[in-house]
Amino acid sequence: SLAAPAAAAAAAAAAVAKGCTGTAAAAEPAKVKAPMLRKLPGGLQYEERSEGPAGDIARDGQKVEIKFSIRLAGKVHNEKVVERGEIQCQLGKEEVLDGWVDGNCDIEEVLATWGQAVVGMRSGGNRRVHIPVGKGFRTRGGEAAGSSTPLLFDVQLRKLLS
Repeated sequence: SLAAPAAAAAAAAAAVAKGCTGTAAAAEPAKVKAPMLRKLPGGLQYEERSEGPAGDIARDGQKVEIKFSIRLAGKVHNEKVVERGEIQCQLGKEEVLDGWVDGNCDIEEVLATWGQAVVGMRSGGNRRVHIPVGKGFRTRGGEAAGSSTPLLFDVQLRKLLS
């Protein structure tokens, strides 16, 4: 009879849909791989999220255009964005040359230090910089990003300017 094989196939399909494989051991959940962190001088670490296409790399002292967001680190904060923007700056300097910023933190306070994470990037590349306690905002981080708060600085190098 054709009914028996059809019933067996339906039962097998239902078991697969429920996550049953018919084996004695249940499938283990996929493990999340920790990002590879690279160290920068001064105690910051970054992870390369995506490299830009082949071409010139950003150098210290170079003018660049970046897009960024500053997030509160950790599960307690759920990576809440406290500031974001698109700015032009000179790597190694604190001054914003042009652009816009949305948030109550003062990016110029940390730009010279955090901007070192952009050195070596190609246009179109993305990095996440891990900012430990004590390496973030000293006085001008606002209530959301005080000096005792670990932060994440997500940065994309939009273009090299000079």
